Amino acid sequence: MKRALLAFVILITGLAVNAQDIKQAKKLLEKKDLAGARTQIDAFVAANPDKAEGLYLKGKIYEAIAADETMRNTVPDAAKIAFDALKLAIERKETSNELKLAEATDTKKFYDPLIALYSDYYKSGVAAFNAAVASQQQGDFEKAMSNFMSAENVGKYLTEIKIAQMPIVDTVIVLNIGQAAVNAGKEATALKYFKKLVDANIQGAGMELPYEWVAQYYLDKKDYDNFLKYQALGSKNLPGDNYFNLVLIDYYSGKKDYPNLFKGYEEIIAKNPDSSIYRLEYASEMFNFAYRQDGGKVEKKDEYLKTIFTQLTKILDKHPDDVKANWLMAQYYYNTGVENKTTSKENFTKSLTYLAKSIPQLESSSLKQDKSMYKSMVNLASTMYEQLHQPDKVKIYQQKYDDADKKFVNK
Repeated sequence: MKRALLAFVILITGLAVNAQDIKQAKKLLEKKDLAGARTQIDAFVAANPDKAEGLYLKGKIYEAIAADETMRNTVPDAAKIAFDALKLAIERKETSNELKLAEATDTKKFYDPLIALYSDYYKSGVAAFNAAVASQQQGDFEKAMSNFMSAENVGKYLTEIKIAQMPIVDTVIVLNIGQAAVNAGKEATALKYFKKLVDANIQGAGMELPYEWVAQYYLDKKDYDNFLKYQALGSKNLPGDNYFNLVLIDYYSGKKDYPNLFKGYEEIIAKNPDSSIYRLEYASEMFNFAYRQDGGKVEKKDEYLKTIFTQLTKILDKHPDDVKANWLMAQYYYNTGVENKTTSKENFTKSLTYLAKSIPQLESSSLKQDKSMYKSMVNLASTMYEQLHQPDKVKIYQQKYDDADKKFVNK
């Protein structure tokens, strides 16, 4: 009898301590003594793992810890513990009169801890991302990615239980996950999340990276069907972004698909009519095609030459001293002179006029990077003066050619 009585007394005492744990945890939470509240609620839940009110309070306490900068550092997984506890509490709330009454009395207040978790995860993600930018460590970016992904999971759960209506694609969170994943070297994750944005046709500021990254990803993987799909999608949804024209130009250049390559240049020039760079690249590509090195026949060559002349003229009208445009125009007139012997003198003279604008500019800077172009220019000048029977000029330009290696030494 004594043994039975002793056991009964111990049991009753244990229940009293458990009841006291949860009451004390509530008081300590109200006083913002989070460490003490944590100790009390952990003891209660350990003894009563199925009690919905205990799980709910545990979720509230751990959410408060996750939101507190000092405490969060001592319990780094506080947000996850809070989320797991709150989900269990909500699943079991029908077993607790206390929770049912709390939900019915003030629904918003009842779900506030869960909603706060979304914010906690997001803020932690931003803090981790900013720290990663400073450290440039992939592991730090991965930490940011993980926090943003957790925020997304909370958002999905809030939608699932019909407490908040999160968008199908939470643009900011998904964008942040993708950016963090790129920097963390998590290519598969970056692709998954960026495609959520791209496939949903999300537009606006900040969306350049997802569209560009996905298109470039498939181009690098040589998955050309998907590359063309996402290049077109990006071009449609971000019409002001030149990247999609430029990457398509690179693609067609690599494929030696000249009709589409030239079409691509026409499109980007139409979008950027004041750009000398695009006009010069267009003229250069077309020039190389018109005078192809393999000796193959070029259909509509005269039309190409007219286009080259038009593009170079538009550049030089605005920028008469543009070195590369003058150099290409000089080659244009030289080749025209070679192909038409009756006008060679006239065309060579014109070519030399354009060289006279470029050569002195390169000589004044003497940059190493310009040496090869400079030698080509003076060599061409020497060749044409020889054809024009001006040996004194030939000698001058031959000497320039010989002196180039010593002259072009500047970085």
